[in-house]
Amino acid sequence: MFRQHQKIFLILILLAAAVLLQPNAVLAVSAGGVGVTPSPDSSESRIKGSWFVYEVDPGTTIEDTVRVINSSSNELKINLEGLDAFSTQDGSFALTDDESRNQDIGKWITLAEKKLTLPPKSQMDIKFTVQVPVDAEVGDHIGGITVQKDTTTPDATINAGGATVGVTTRVGARMYLTVKGNIIRDLQLKAKAWFGRGSKMVFRFKWTNNGNVRANLEANGKIYGLFGLYDKKDNFELGQIFPKKTLTSEMIWPGKNRPLLGPYLAILNIQDTFEGLNPSNKITAPAPPIRVYLMTFFIPYTQAIVFVILLFLAWFGWQINKWRKFMRLAKTPVVSHRIKKTDTLQKIAGLYRVDWKLLAQINEIKPPYDLGTTKTIYVPDSQGQRRILPIPNILVYLFAPVVRLFSRKPHPSLRHPGPQNRHPELDSGSPGSRSGFRVKPGMTKGVITQTPSYTIIIQPGDTRKDVEQFTGLSWKEIAKFNRLKPGFKLKAGLELEVPE
Repeated sequence: MFRQHQKIFLILILLAAAVLLQPNAVLAVSAGGVGVTPSPDSSESRIKGSWFVYEVDPGTTIEDTVRVINSSSNELKINLEGLDAFSTQDGSFALTDDESRNQDIGKWITLAEKKLTLPPKSQMDIKFTVQVPVDAEVGDHIGGITVQKDTTTPDATINAGGATVGVTTRVGARMYLTVKGNIIRDLQLKAKAWFGRGSKMVFRFKWTNNGNVRANLEANGKIYGLFGLYDKKDNFELGQIFPKKTLTSEMIWPGKNRPLLGPYLAILNIQDTFEGLNPSNKITAPAPPIRVYLMTFFIPYTQAIVFVILLFLAWFGWQINKWRKFMRLAKTPVVSHRIKKTDTLQKIAGLYRVDWKLLAQINEIKPPYDLGTTKTIYVPDSQGQRRILPIPNILVYLFAPVVRLFSRKPHPSLRHPGPQNRHPELDSGSPGSRSGFRVKPGMTKGVITQTPSYTIIIQPGDTRKDVEQFTGLSWKEIAKFNRLKPGFKLKAGLELEVPE
């Protein structure tokens, strides 16, 4: 019928659940012109309208009738089946595909007729029996009787995956049969989770029902944020857990959408509301409620990813700029300066009127900026010769900070940089100074310290962090040694004494 397309018949089980206050009312579940319901004179099933409800002893034979309805304007051929039920992933009621999959109550059902032909706008009552085995297990046995049109013509067609799909509908009347005896209720919550999915909040539960009757779960919940109650909902359903089954189900919060950002607490009171389908036969005591606490931290992942990308691009641009600056420095004309015993990096920088940090970059001198055994350094000079430094690959340069972060070794113990880090005037014997000591008015307030030290000179742009990195000491130690207040601001040209 559908040329160049694959025919697929999807069976959708549409089962209505209605709890009626009027005992004589009966509802029919119908779709595609076919309906099914307990017969009005079926006294057992009047309790729940479109459901068959039985509470019997083992070995009982139940005789009842089901009404099949053709509400269409055409004659219909109809197939009937008695099937076992199961719970879907979200705890909804469903029936097996066909009778070959029956393991429980579906095998106990015998229909007087399994194929019918109904005229337009007509109905027919079909007798059936349910033979409960003598050794039937105490507790719930759940199934249903389904009707479906016996035709190759689908009720609807849809396009799926490039193919035309024919949809045939099947409807059924639920059957709940409880075998009387020692009823056990043992519902356990094995796992729980709470998270955001799109704009919604989702709760995930893993349940194990070790009892022999089903659990009908209903919950009340409140969600709290940093500023108090965010949302609350009462009496929302979590689905059914069949006896002797384990089910992982998800429930979308029926209230507000998920918050954008922040920590939140959810408190749920979950109640098993099953009391037995026949209100005149109380077969079990109410189960105690389960109280659940869940915490989560909502993050706007889309916005966070965009922010991280922008942050990376800014860092990348900054690194590229540094690399280009390093390239220019590497090709800067320089003159060589031969190191003397009394030379320091700051003194040489002052002599040539350049930034000492620039000298450190050009000559690849690392903290603590000790000249050590260095005999010659290069100083920028427009009249000098160009010295080409080795330039790292751009990728190596970019990811070098990351590599250093994960391969960082413990900071070496502080070493005195030696006499070459002292200024000549330290040994000049001038008033107020001694070899290896330094006293500055306004810094030490005239007090001469007896601790050996060396002097550093603050350059424009230097910060406390630069001083700490250069000396290997904390700013608190340096300030205390120089009798400075903790909030003292550094100024270019300031000389500080650093204990050895």
